[in-house]
Amino acid sequence: MLLKLAVRTFILAACFGSVASGVWARQGAEEQEPPPCGERVFRFLGSPQDTYVNGMLTFDLAFDVPREERIAVLSYDVQRGRSRLRIFRCTAQGVETVFSLEDPGGEGWEDLESFPSNGMVPGVVVWGSSDYGRTQLIVICYTGSYSYPPSGHRVENPGIFKVAFNGEHARLVDLDLDGIPEVVADVESPVPSGGGWFGAPRGGNPEGHQKVKVWTYVGGAYVMVGVFPREGLWSDAVRRAIEDTKKKHRAAGGSGGAGSRVPESK
Repeated sequence: MLLKLAVRTFILAACFGSVASGVWARQGAEEQEPPPCGERVFRFLGSPQDTYVNGMLTFDLAFDVPREERIAVLSYDVQRGRSRLRIFRCTAQGVETVFSLEDPGGEGWEDLESFPSNGMVPGVVVWGSSDYGRTQLIVICYTGSYSYPPSGHRVENPGIFKVAFNGEHARLVDLDLDGIPEVVADVESPVPSGGGWFGAPRGGNPEGHQKVKVWTYVGGAYVMVGVFPREGLWSDAVRRAIEDTKKKHRAAGGSGGAGSRVPESK
């Protein structure tokens, strides 16, 4: 695992370093403009011997200009034996950490992806893996938004980064086709005495494996919709249940979810 992390760190550093070098060469020494944000974040992270970078990506909080760029870094602390996700913002004063989350179990988070919401909800997805594939799903989203009144000037509604979902053996599927995916996870089936490999029932009632739990994103977090038969996952009944859940939750003015929260300060 450490070898894979070291290779990824080297590749990411080389890419960001080459871009930064090209920019500095074109600018000339007399301009002394700050290096790109990615290069500044790498310097902020410290020595590669202490921190392996397992994933790094850039995303925006706004659709237009001026850009509201954030850089997410998934790293592994060699000394502490812990994976860590941090989201950074570059300012004139330096690099600022606006969100931080550490793997409490120490088993390791291996993959970092953008939250697939067509830009409607900025955020990232962290996947925890084992020898048998991806076993943990963590979704971190930004709860703020931007509005555009008739005056034409963009207005920011400040928010925070927060954990919107944290669960095992789940996947992201856009069931209601609104651009923001739902979370779908298998319902665990109790294992009778003499169960088979990896907890699979041997004989017994397989009904639990034919059902799934569904969560939908609303109010800055994923909230439970219900349990449904697997074969009816794309049915009108499921879409109506998702719509009803969103309406009820918005009417109540609530937002679920929990996790490490660091406000975005200006």
